[in-house]
Amino acid sequence: KNARRDPAAREQDEPERSAPAFSNPKPWETVVRIKVIGNRSTGFGSGTVVYSTPQESLILTCAHIFKIDGRKPSAPAQFPRKILIDLFDGKLQGSKVNYLESVEGKAVDYDFTLDVGLIRMRPGRRLPASRIVPAYWELRSGRRVLTVGCSEGKDATAWHTVVKRPRIQNFLSGNPNYEAIECDVAPKEGRSGGGLYTGDGYVAGGCNFAEPQGNH
Repeated sequence: KNARRDPAAREQDEPERSAPAFSNPKPWETVVRIKVIGNRSTGFGSGTVVYSTPQESLILTCAHIFKIDGRKPSAPAQFPRKILIDLFDGKLQGSKVNYLESVEGKAVDYDFTLDVGLIRMRPGRRLPASRIVPAYWELRSGRRVLTVGCSEGKDATAWHTVVKRPRIQNFLSGNPNYEAIECDVAPKEGRSGGGLYTGDGYVAGGCNFAEPQGNH
């Protein structure tokens, strides 16, 4: 015979349903192309969406794409050139994603000592956003990572690379505060600002320097 059970007891026996664990989007879902429009030329860079709400999104990039004729500009609020952000469809075909639309961006901040910058844009919707690695996280030599960016201003591509030296200091003369992660394969122009991702989709760094002699 089957005993009758109290409905309240049944509810207590059932396991609690927890919210699904958050996982990072794929790196090619958060990459953007940055265009800084000058009077006679356009500068290209790359970036990563690292924060997004239905109202606005923030892009992590490198600071040197904001230099004008090799000079550091004044405060970000007075940055004189137009910034356009190209969004992609987030669908990797081979190693490439395809252009979707352009949105105007505004410089929020840049630090030329560390070579990092932030851009705000308002595409009218929430976008996939990659998270930064935790402060305690350490990168090790020999680790396989992913880099995504826009070589020579073309649509974004992704490729795997390997960390050679996880922490380089005193690399740039006159700038002791600059630190870098050295990886295989020298990036092409236009990939500056593109993200360096861990295997689980965290952003560990940003592309900002090519060492062509060693292909790093």
